[in-house]
Amino acid sequence: MPVIKYRVHLSDIERKKLSEIIARGSAPARMIIHAQVLLAADVSQSPKISEVKIAALYNINPQTVHTIRRNYATKGLDFALARKRRTITPVSRKINDAIEAQIVAISSSEPPKGYGKWTLRLLAKTLVEMKIIDSISHETVGQILKKTSRKTPVTRIQIPADIAI
Repeated sequence: MPVIKYRVHLSDIERKKLSEIIARGSAPARMIIHAQVLLAADVSQSPKISEVKIAALYNINPQTVHTIRRNYATKGLDFALARKRRTITPVSRKINDAIEAQIVAISSSEPPKGYGKWTLRLLAKTLVEMKIIDSISHETVGQILKKTSRKTPVTRIQIPADIAI
């Protein structure tokens, strides 16, 4: 049997908090599983149970049990229960407000010679040709135009009362 490096010693208050999370059932499933694992791994209440047995009991990977124990022992109960929040986004934003403004300005200008109106594909192609952006999808152009059109106020036309609709 491998040596357990991180031991879980729950206080009465922590044990009560974990029991409430499990009993309430309205917490995210991941948090409930982590609470169950911490209660099962608590050495002050129950006999020592291996990570493999706890993993089999809750149908999770033994490495997950080890990670939960380690997070509790090193960073505390709240960190062991909650998800780690990202500090930065995985992909930085390619289109900023200045580029959006240029897209809207180009779309409201006259189309190139030979075209009757701006299409999304034509706008995307023009943006790349003008070196405003390296590459852009016509769908992204459509999303930007849709988003910016919601920002502009809708003007209502007053219909005279003597005109029947």
